[in-house]
Amino acid sequence: MKKVVFMVAFAAWAMLLLGALISPVLVSGADNEGPGGNSTTTVIKFPNPLGNCAPTGNQLQCVIYLIIDKLILLSIPIVSALVIFAAYQIMTSAGDPEKFKTGTKTLLYTAIGFAIILASKGVALLLQDILKS
Repeated sequence: MKKVVFMVAFAAWAMLLLGALISPVLVSGADNEGPGGNSTTTVIKFPNPLGNCAPTGNQLQCVIYLIIDKLILLSIPIVSALVIFAAYQIMTSAGDPEKFKTGTKTLLYTAIGFAIILASKGVALLLQDILKS
């Protein structure tokens, strides 16, 4: 009985996924009669999740800067959680030097990782200046 329920659920998810993947193709290929009998095609546009780059200039550079900006924004809550976790490790060490050392290492490695992430934009700008000249 469990196998049948699993197969039905799997088939339902597969049809849902297939429908979600095919429906934009069917909509974008549909011809609609516009005013005056003109035929128009419906186009679906997906926004760039990284943001918009200027139409002029180096697109690769723009994408790299946008990725670095998103990584910096993503790292802030992760660093905050790791600092809290390190503080918890230190506070609950109860005089055990090994647990205290583990907490300080966690805090140190978190700070080093965050410094590397923050320095990444500066390194990208530095490499751009070196390669330009």
